[in-house]
Amino acid sequence: MPDIPRLQTLARGQALTLRAVPGTALHVLRGRLWLTRSGDPCDHFLETGATVRLDAARTVVEADGGEAALCLRPPGESAPRADQASASSSTSTQCRTGVSVPL
Repeated sequence: MPDIPRLQTLARGQALTLRAVPGTALHVLRGRLWLTRSGDPCDHFLETGATVRLDAARTVVEADGGEAALCLRPPGESAPRADQASASSSTSTQCRTGVSVPL
């Protein structure tokens, strides 16, 4: 992950492909992200405030519905401060089938 900046802002529809060190945290600072990864049959939608741990699988995130901002943290690094994200938050994700699933 050294070539990908830790803080990213994605324009609506812009995608980013990640192959992270296992345990890297992806934290949604603003907006909504669509996340899909190899080996996972579900598409996930992450709202502002959501955090997921990434594994070694190829992961693709895309800004869904507007601009989105995210932070990538290596394993063991502390979470971003609450004032870096907007007040709205969600820690669950949804499959396209509408079933709420943990990542």
